[in-house]
Amino acid sequence: MEHDTLPPHNEVAEWSLLACALEKPSILPAILPESYYCEAPRQVLHRAQQLHAESVADLQLVLLMELARTDSHIYTSTQAALNDLPSPEQWPVYKQEVEALADQRAGLALATDCARLARAGKLDPVALAERAKTLTCRRAEMFNAEAATLAAAEQMQRAYDDPAADAGILSGLPLLDRITHGWKPGELVIVGARPSTGKTTFALNQTAEAVLRQSAQAIFYSLEMPTPQVMRHLLSAEARIDRDKFRRQQLHPADFDRLARAVASFRRAKLTVRDNARDVEGIAADLAQQAQGLHRPVLVIVDYLQIVESRAAATEKRYAQVGAVSRALKLLAMQFRLPVIALAQLSRELDRTDREPVLADLRESGSIEQDADVVLFLHPTEPRAGYKPTPTKLIVAKNRNGPLGSVLLAFHQTQGRFYPAALSE
Repeated sequence: MEHDTLPPHNEVAEWSLLACALEKPSILPAILPESYYCEAPRQVLHRAQQLHAESVADLQLVLLMELARTDSHIYTSTQAALNDLPSPEQWPVYKQEVEALADQRAGLALATDCARLARAGKLDPVALAERAKTLTCRRAEMFNAEAATLAAAEQMQRAYDDPAADAGILSGLPLLDRITHGWKPGELVIVGARPSTGKTTFALNQTAEAVLRQSAQAIFYSLEMPTPQVMRHLLSAEARIDRDKFRRQQLHPADFDRLARAVASFRRAKLTVRDNARDVEGIAADLAQQAQGLHRPVLVIVDYLQIVESRAAATEKRYAQVGAVSRALKLLAMQFRLPVIALAQLSRELDRTDREPVLADLRESGSIEQDADVVLFLHPTEPRAGYKPTPTKLIVAKNRNGPLGSVLLAFHQTQGRFYPAALSE
């Protein structure tokens, strides 16, 4: 229903598109929750997309049962939309209507901000031009059952003929790749660890592996370190420079030669580092803005999950906020068809025990372990001792599309690198 006093929207179209998606769950990844104006259908859509990502059977029934228990008003509205739906095959029409109105609202908001900033004498044409690019963000691809079936069959044939063709972006750790087959489009990978056990180092190693040896593009969202510090860690790790020797000015000519080669390699790499994104909506907007220029394959890394905020869940308890962020990152992986690696802090309880971490140790976990396709834990097997490499077990605690297992690594903290244990001597 449209209202002259409210921003452009069509509540009927939003409910109808939602009803289509509940009748045809395969189209759920093609719908952008950000294009919804009305809160109730957007909430139901978020939950439906989460259930779909979890491969829940009888999604519509499960969802309606949940709504009946938790919110009778939204349950009634959802049931009415399903009853009034003429045909789910009309979903592209509703989707086009909902997204067109979302674009109108974004345009009006931009125009309003332009006028406000101009009156205040604070107009920044460059910043506004960058924001305007988000109005042309790529929408999730539409598809039909025939095309999806043919694409899946072709992919299965390629994977059977050449197993390597089905691999994602490889990690550079052969035993890990044997378990995960690389980082694949649409997957959310969580890397959990306690502080100072190497999770940022692991993420930076994966970044370097992707852009320097896998011919991939990487986007690194750093919420803890500024961009120059991220690049310094990447360069010193790639050059295998001992950070303590660097601080004591004890490098040799060979060290500087390796550093020069690392600088040359990263100058040619398709790498973007962002240190100004503070919430998941900002990450989504940045990815949408970059979408047209992405060179496949692409790896996205977020450091780290529990300090990413969510505007949509700002008033919720922290437990719910972290869950909202993990769901949003999973949906971003699906929407842009790329792997997302998000680092996560583990519970302090681990510091008081000798046991290996489990999924329940994900701090403020919410739905992290449910949203993730792969969960990895970095677990030192010995206390850190001086400058010696720390033996560390990399545990694959969840793998939605493959086996579980573990890999023994050696964490060289002064070099900022993880090596397979057998190659660390």
